[in-house]
Amino acid sequence: MVVLHTSRGQGATRPPGARFGLLAQGPGDLGDRLAACLADLLATGADRVTIVGADTPHVPIASYQQAFVLLDEADVVLGPALDGGYYLVAAKAARPELFIGVPMGTEMVLSETLARAARVGLVVGLLPPLRDLDRVEDLAVALAAGELAGAPATLAATKELLAAARAAIQ
Repeated sequence: MVVLHTSRGQGATRPPGARFGLLAQGPGDLGDRLAACLADLLATGADRVTIVGADTPHVPIASYQQAFVLLDEADVVLGPALDGGYYLVAAKAARPELFIGVPMGTEMVLSETLARAARVGLVVGLLPPLRDLDRVEDLAVALAAGELAGAPATLAATKELLAAARAAIQ
């Protein structure tokens, strides 16, 4: 997981005190790990936390900024992935009930999380949908659609991977 969190009162853009990092994942399925990561980071004193999946290295900086802005009015912000999951989770409080036991890796992830949030009266902000890059086919479609243009390192790596995949087939 890639994590960005900011301390109280530092705004929606990359403030000087914002910290970025990679965290080792704990035990359990993805829902367990998301819940634990949010709780652990919020316990360090951050008032807002954003977690992004490693399968979406092309998330535009504007999405991070928008997530922090949406947290001014929402309890949780989700970035819907085109496959029915989400590529980004942002929150101001640990909400394990949103993630633990959700059938991660299925097309029901987003809808189940939204239903759970509605049941407990949480306001959810939604970002624009984005393709996550789970399979070689996802890379090819994202490349062809120009979805990687804003992420030069991901674009270059994708071109290399697809060239290697084509060479292996021939």
